[in-house]
Amino acid sequence: MNNELKIPFDNFDHLAKVLTLFVILFFTIALILYVITLFKRHQKIKNEALKSSYQEIVDKAIFAYLFGGKDIEIKDVNIFNFNFTDNFLFQKVAIKAIVSLHHCYSGEYQKKLESFYVESKLVNYSLRKLDSKSWYKKAEGIRDLSTLKYQPALDKIKLCLLHNHELVQSEALIALVKMNGITELIQQKNSKLYLNDWIQSNLIFTIKNNRINDTGELNQLLTSENASFQLLGVRLMYHYHDSTYLKNLEALEFQTDDIKLRSEISETIKHINSFYNKLI
Repeated sequence: MNNELKIPFDNFDHLAKVLTLFVILFFTIALILYVITLFKRHQKIKNEALKSSYQEIVDKAIFAYLFGGKDIEIKDVNIFNFNFTDNFLFQKVAIKAIVSLHHCYSGEYQKKLESFYVESKLVNYSLRKLDSKSWYKKAEGIRDLSTLKYQPALDKIKLCLLHNHELVQSEALIALVKMNGITELIQQKNSKLYLNDWIQSNLIFTIKNNRINDTGELNQLLTSENASFQLLGVRLMYHYHDSTYLKNLEALEFQTDDIKLRSEISETIKHINSFYNKLI
């Protein structure tokens, strides 16, 4: 029987080497991923600890500034200034704290927080974000500056209305209203900005939350060439329920072919009449 089947043992050796290599490669990759995960976890824990220590420094400095009066603890403010220099994480924690407190306080304490924002030079951190090429950072900068009422940034924020990202545009418009009131909407009434329902709800929330007064000019929004500004004007009239706008609303209801706009006008007229009937 010379034609016996011969097994090519050399091929088995080659296959075994390849499989061994794959196993080693798999465990090496798994080990590398494990080390990376541990490293990231360690960095996260370290950052959280840093944030906690920075928060304590920020809180002490701000509360000393707000409530210290003549006996203000200079030591706490000096520690704040020492940590502030070129420390991105510290600046981020400080901005978040000031903005949060600004929402909680009113009157004199809001004004003092706005002063601290400028005197501590934290405003420069926000201005750098405003100048950033990143649309996300730019939007953050707009929010910080407008919340803390930094008026010198008004013109730069106004330029953001021309930005190519819709969120930056909407944040800029909301900021302008927050800083300068209804007048800013009147100035932009014929712009090409499209105010969708989400943007309009944010604008109305800002106006309510900041207790922005009606300047008596909302009728000008109804004459806008931009239908979304007309709709916003109607919704703001609903909010302010001022009967002096009734004739303007009735005139637009008669003129417009826009079904949604006409429906909102009808609801607003009913709301205003109902509001004043309750007062009688």
